Amino acid sequence: MKKFEICIRGDNFLVERHGEVKKNGFYAVRFVEAEDTSKAVDKAMDSFRTELKDKVLNDKSDPPVMSVADVRDVYFFEKLMEVGEVLLPPTGFLWDE
Repeated sequence: MKKFEICIRGDNFLVERHGEVKKNGFYAVRFVEAEDTSKAVDKAMDSFRTELKDKVLNDKSDPPVMSVADVRDVYFFEKLMEVGEVLLPPTGFLWDE
């Protein structure tokens, strides 16, 4: 199995943060093992959907959107993934408004 570092961008997520409900975006990274890039992206997206399932408050008429920001085929997993000028860990979400 190959190793991949995948960064996802989420937009239009209606979530509660710091006691307020409002729309936010996020960046998040996951490290996955898969046969190829396509399967790695699918695996990461499924992971995000599972993690966010109970947190997302969007109505079906205004769904949130996730897209792949970066995918890297790597030999080994680092502790952080550099995305632009930001270092992101392989857990959690970096939320923005």
